[in-house]
Amino acid sequence: MHLRAVYRTYIVGTKTFYPKPVSTIKELVVPIILSNDKCGNFSDGVYICKNNKCCNKYGFCDTGSNYCNTRIKDENISLENQIYVQNYLTNLNDLKYKLHNSDIDSLNYNEFSTKLKNLEQGIYERIEEFLKIKNPNHNYISEKYIKALSNILENNKDKFNIDKNSDVESLISNTIKDSDKKFRFSERYELPEINIDMLNKLFNKSFDSESEVIDYIIDNVSDHSHLENLKECYNLKRKLIEHEAPTTRNENEVNTLNDISEKLGLNSDNNSLKTFQSIIYEKFIEFLEASSQFDDYVKFENLKNDDNGNLDISDIYINSKGRKVITNDISKLFDKLNYFVTSLVRDKGLGKVSDEEFNELKNNIEISVGKLKDFITTYVNELSKSIDKENDETFSNAYTYIESIVTSANSFITSATNLCENEYLKDNISEALDKLNELKTLNQKYKSKTKNLSVKAVSISVPKYTIERSNKDENKTYDRMNLEEKILKALKNLKAYDSKNIKVKNDETLIQNPGNLYTGTSTLVDMIKKSLGTYSKNINSINNSKESQDILTNLYDAINVLVYRYAKSEYLEDGAIKFLNEDLIRELSSTFDKNLVLHNAKFNEKLKDSNGNEIKNIIEYKSISDTQSKYVNDMLHDIYRKLFNIFDTDEFNKGLRNNMELDGNNKINRIYDDNRARELKFLIKQLGKYEIYSNDKEYQREELLSIYKRLSEVEEIFDRENNNRVKNNGNIFANNSEAVYSLSNALYTTLKNNFEDNEIQNLRKNYNSNIRNSNKSEIKTENILNLDYLIKNTKNNSMIKDPNYRLYINDYFTYLKHRLLDSLSNENDKKSIMTKIKTVNDDIKGKIRQFNSYNSPEGHYEEADHIIELSSNLNDLISFCVDSNIEIVNVNPINLNKYGELTNRLNYIRVKLMIDAFDEIAKAHPDIFKLKSGKSLSDYIDPYGGSAYYTFGSYSIRDPVKRDLQNIIRDIVESKHEATVTFVDNATNDYQVMQL
Repeated sequence: MHLRAVYRTYIVGTKTFYPKPVSTIKELVVPIILSNDKCGNFSDGVYICKNNKCCNKYGFCDTGSNYCNTRIKDENISLENQIYVQNYLTNLNDLKYKLHNSDIDSLNYNEFSTKLKNLEQGIYERIEEFLKIKNPNHNYISEKYIKALSNILENNKDKFNIDKNSDVESLISNTIKDSDKKFRFSERYELPEINIDMLNKLFNKSFDSESEVIDYIIDNVSDHSHLENLKECYNLKRKLIEHEAPTTRNENEVNTLNDISEKLGLNSDNNSLKTFQSIIYEKFIEFLEASSQFDDYVKFENLKNDDNGNLDISDIYINSKGRKVITNDISKLFDKLNYFVTSLVRDKGLGKVSDEEFNELKNNIEISVGKLKDFITTYVNELSKSIDKENDETFSNAYTYIESIVTSANSFITSATNLCENEYLKDNISEALDKLNELKTLNQKYKSKTKNLSVKAVSISVPKYTIERSNKDENKTYDRMNLEEKILKALKNLKAYDSKNIKVKNDETLIQNPGNLYTGTSTLVDMIKKSLGTYSKNINSINNSKESQDILTNLYDAINVLVYRYAKSEYLEDGAIKFLNEDLIRELSSTFDKNLVLHNAKFNEKLKDSNGNEIKNIIEYKSISDTQSKYVNDMLHDIYRKLFNIFDTDEFNKGLRNNMELDGNNKINRIYDDNRARELKFLIKQLGKYEIYSNDKEYQREELLSIYKRLSEVEEIFDRENNNRVKNNGNIFANNSEAVYSLSNALYTTLKNNFEDNEIQNLRKNYNSNIRNSNKSEIKTENILNLDYLIKNTKNNSMIKDPNYRLYINDYFTYLKHRLLDSLSNENDKKSIMTKIKTVNDDIKGKIRQFNSYNSPEGHYEEADHIIELSSNLNDLISFCVDSNIEIVNVNPINLNKYGELTNRLNYIRVKLMIDAFDEIAKAHPDIFKLKSGKSLSDYIDPYGGSAYYTFGSYSIRDPVKRDLQNIIRDIVESKHEATVTFVDNATNDYQVMQL
């Protein structure tokens, strides 16, 4: 509660409440995990400690005071009564605002005076009751927390590995009795400090955070009713923090409590606790986002703080070349915005801007100024809640800062007001400053109460979100991280070990062209992959633990940013994840894990993030994925393709069109959100009549089951999102819900009707067929699947030349098929598409010639994959034309098994990957393989034993036969196939499997 709530009581002149500040009731109740914070003041000269023990103005909880009143009025005062003071203070604040906003002339002073006196009297009665309590009687958080733990453990002994005959209260008592710090409630009662170490000892675990403790408890209670006392503790803790000034809230504590509250069902995103910094930052971002709607140079994503911890304003205004064009001075931002507005007025007068465009820009400018007003008002209101809790200098600094913003924004606001012909745009801002000035003066009256508080810099800055070991906080962090900044930081450290390839400059802040900064890369993903490789190759030369930490933590964050974007709908078309897929994520994760092991082994320490939490794994993206994310989009494409591959779809394909049109520059000029209703109907019909033949029944079982399991992963995502949608928006289901649920049902029915084994019959043992009150089989939605958004602005030859497009080659050739079918009735169109196909064929052959000219295979492994994919799809297109009786001339299939030098080089790469993987597996399992130290499988291959010989430029390799493999396998194998299976069965990670 803020003293300004009673400052205006000069019109009443009541009890001696003024000028004795009641800063907050946080001091009245012990926090969940007791801390070493000093006692806050409660009344003039009297400080109430967290255990209802008085202490002096500068003391800790164990420092005595002669202000204590030990008489007991009511030992059994209820928890509700304990926080009754809080309710009185809330009512008092409400009354103050009514007074502040009322017409003074019409105010009923007698009524107001009576209400205020009653409130004050009620507050002091409750304070007096509180001061006289001796026995906590399980009504205070610390005592209640212990009681809650006792109840949970007593009712779940088996889950927490406690002997059924043990006395739980004794167990807890013995665990916490050795605590170094004791908190005294009264003469007869004291409690030990309960910290994370005590809880780890109690549960025999190694938790890193309070949130992990709560996760463990929730997962192991047999009945969630056992959590009620625990919920009550945390709910009271929330109420206490809610009544703190936002500026005084500890960000780590707030984030942790939000996470725990969500786990216990105490809050949602709509009522999460926030700090001052996060509140004003969000409002400032809203202003920037609104401004970006009329000025393209305004940026509001991935902002960062400068060296002083304040928002780097220069990051807010970036030109079309990606360069900063203003200094780190907020007035420069408003200068640019004002210039835009005045230029718009000029251009309108010269007729350079159409009426439609002018009106749209004018509306957006009006919205921007409105958001600026919201920001200023919010800043003032939130800061005003800190009266008597902040150093006077804090308010002086804050006033100067917000005043400078208003002053520098004045020209922009005035120009916008004139442009929009809306005088209201100038309202409220000066009033907000007057209000802040009044509050600053008021705070000065309490200098004696605040002079010992530290001075806080109150300005705009990016909040330092802590990363609890929970998905929610993690994800918020990765949403705000600057991906390019993380990569550049890693490269600047790695440059010392690979200066030949890493060209990044120390002042580099943006990545315009990856290849210019890191030789051999073309995407941000490439840069991360190569950086991980450079680290592992040079680990023996990296002797500084801090440097190693910096490299890996930045790469860890960069990977997680990519993974987060892959899982979230708003990043569907983000360029950074254009070529990202599950295989790449697994590869990045696996490579990072290996580097993590190298770091931990060399420096004998665990890698930790900036918050001291141990880094273990890349974030689990499937559990946070949205239904319209690239991950789900990729999964649905894959599921459709695999189902179509099962059936003979010629008839369907001939009638199917993507209707993709090109503009004059041969670019696909629109995003295709094609409704897949026809495909869906076709597939469900085919599944309904599908017969599984005995000669390949096991193969078909595995194929269908594999598709069903992938579809089930997607279904979980749709279930989660649809449950939330129904809860918040009624029966509004996500796009493609019908497709997911109906295909899942059809696949399950096909499997169940054809296979009787337990795995199939129990696939839906715990399946939920409803979304709240709606049966999944009856849900109808749009089934729009964005087929080719990834190539909407891509030049056609990029599909051929850039290996990163390998994953989308099939879609591109499908597009060519449909263009060809559409052209059959028009000879000119047919000639045009045939020319395009001929160009594609020539480009592929040119790519093969270039591939055959390389002296070394290094850096060209992905290109080999690309050539295989291109050749396969070209051959399929030729077969499609033959089957459809479409004559195609001067385009011949590419037989990869009989294509001379290309076949030789592809086989070299195939064998090289295989031997590298075999070597790694053999070294990891000396009990199964007998590969000598420093040796490779290639050293055991008999050149005269019948092995095939392949070359790539000046490099050569032999493909081992069964006898060569037997040389390093301890057990007897009967065939090369059996030997290969031995290696595969002993692969230790996904990366090795992918190589094989």
